[in-house]
Amino acid sequence: MAYGDGDGVTFIELCADLDVVAHELSHGVTEATSNLIYQYESGALNEAFSDIMGTSVEFYYGSGNWTIGEDIMPSANGIRNTANPNEDGDPSHYADRYTGTADNGGVHTNSGIANHWFYLLVNGDQNANPARASGTNVAGIGISAAEQIAFLGFTALPANATFCNARAATMAVAGSREANVADAWDEVGVDDTLCGGGGGDGSLAVTVSTDKSSYSLGQTVYITVHVEDDAGAPVSAATVNVTIVTPKGQQYGGSAATGTNGNVVFTFTPGLFSSKRCCHLRLTMVD
Repeated sequence: MAYGDGDGVTFIELCADLDVVAHELSHGVTEATSNLIYQYESGALNEAFSDIMGTSVEFYYGSGNWTIGEDIMPSANGIRNTANPNEDGDPSHYADRYTGTADNGGVHTNSGIANHWFYLLVNGDQNANPARASGTNVAGIGISAAEQIAFLGFTALPANATFCNARAATMAVAGSREANVADAWDEVGVDDTLCGGGGGDGSLAVTVSTDKSSYSLGQTVYITVHVEDDAGAPVSAATVNVTIVTPKGQQYGGSAATGTNGNVVFTFTPGLFSSKRCCHLRLTMVD
């Protein structure tokens, strides 16, 4: 694994900060477990998990703090601040999330939401943005308990997880700390109102089918994607991305919103591919 030497001004050797090293190694843990897709909300959760684990490792070795990369930036206080993400222009509340397409849909920016959830779960307090603070302090549970909940919850997420999935997954493994976990998520805007209330976790069930079991070159492939919410009702406004990837790395794809009864049909022509062995299907959802 290569970290780079930095430019000696903005950054020094990038391996000189324990939380940066642990952050990068934690991406390997994610790849081997939840395999969170590196875009939009799942990508933000991917980045946040690495920040959370990097911070936890620093605390374990006695040098813990709530900034990321502070030891490799001589003239700045790190690249992210979990105690106050707003300091670096990142959101501490879901309502302020970045919704553009840069940085794979803001994976480094929107990680601030889950980072701040972890900070509040450990330490208590209210949202760092006074305009978003609820007026009621979260009761912190300490880093030892919080890091276990974060690890077990995040590594169990589906690859296309949303913040609501993260809320549900961490609550599910929290045991007697479930209320603390929920309160911390509430304080960063990932609450029952956003996630459907009650026991719903806001997840989507996706079924993929094709019109044939096998195809010859030149035949058109029709791929139907059906989406339901966690109550079993068809979702008619979900955006679905489908990409066919050939063994030679060619990619053909499209994006569409599900229509009547939660269905959307994608059309591909294998005759366009320069391979007789075809293909892998890559499917992602965009909230």
